[in-house]
Amino acid sequence: MTFSLVLVDDWELRGDGSGDMRRIQFDPMRQLTRIYEDCGLRGSFNVEVMQQLHHIEHGARHPHLEALAQEWEQVVLDTYRRGHDIQLHVHSQWSRAAYQDNRWKLSGDWSIINHPRGEMERMIGTCKAYLEGLMRRVDPNYRCVSFRSGAWAIAPSEHALSVLAQNDFVLDMSIVKGVKYEKPVQLDYTRCEEGFLPYYPDMKDARRVAGGTSPIVSVPTFSFIPSRASVVRKDVSRISTKLAKVMKRGGGSRGASGAVSADSYAVWHVPTSLAGRLSSRLMPTSVIADLSALSFPMMKDMLQAIRCEARSRDIADIHIILENHTKDITDFSAIARFANYVSRQSDFEVITLKELAGRLAQGRYPIAQREAAESAA
Repeated sequence: MTFSLVLVDDWELRGDGSGDMRRIQFDPMRQLTRIYEDCGLRGSFNVEVMQQLHHIEHGARHPHLEALAQEWEQVVLDTYRRGHDIQLHVHSQWSRAAYQDNRWKLSGDWSIINHPRGEMERMIGTCKAYLEGLMRRVDPNYRCVSFRSGAWAIAPSEHALSVLAQNDFVLDMSIVKGVKYEKPVQLDYTRCEEGFLPYYPDMKDARRVAGGTSPIVSVPTFSFIPSRASVVRKDVSRISTKLAKVMKRGGGSRGASGAVSADSYAVWHVPTSLAGRLSSRLMPTSVIADLSALSFPMMKDMLQAIRCEARSRDIADIHIILENHTKDITDFSAIARFANYVSRQSDFEVITLKELAGRLAQGRYPIAQREAAESAA
């Protein structure tokens, strides 16, 4: 069996537009790509373009925003020149962005599927055109082939997938089986019909597998159940880290601002009761394969889960989308260990989203349709 991993990163500011771009985007991308390159790997970065377009627009009145936009372009182009891939990520809350009192105010709906078709077409079409124009400065043949929606919001929708298809995207990877959110988006992917194989989606509900082919392929982001031991070890490590910070500050456990991340949607349900928390440790539930949120033992659990799922389906050649959020990485040691570990596994290779799109077009990977999904069940 051969497993092709796609190391995807959602490269962006925080969901409310806050954050220091140099600290949570530019520097971490450089550090992450160095880690990958040291291990002979390449990453794929979903760059959030709505954010960039507003930095360009407001840069005419705020020179520091213009400087950030120019640096953003340079970092993206340098990353691509070094062999990594660049694809499109869109957060629709930037659709009505304003810059006031040296901060961004984002009033657009977080879920792109809540926007009218015309507005969705404008957002996606404009972002794709900008990204392709930028990347063709260094690669005249560059094509934007992959899309991920902000906050995973893609289904159900009367027109989201058709808008992607009319913009010539090959694949969408906004589905992750098991996700359910109430805020800041409402979505329920707990009953997705496919969470492992690429599949032809129902064009009005990407949670469902189509009865035939579709003009775009849905490629799920992997989710898995970690072992109890790795969950407990991560909890112990997190508690130890918090205690060390408290001792160092001599104060409370919150940061200086006491703020809660605007991206709290990016985690799965966390029980609030003591009994619920204990239960989640004794019987761990599915988690997104997000490298920024996993310990190294959990990453090893993830690879084993991939092997087990492929064997259970008797699949000899498969690709898997793994997620990452550079802005959330505070310690690169686990990812460095993971990159080194993967590079030494004979049954794993790492490919880019561009390569994945090409292999799907060549028919190398099985693409599920309704009949196949029903027989597998």
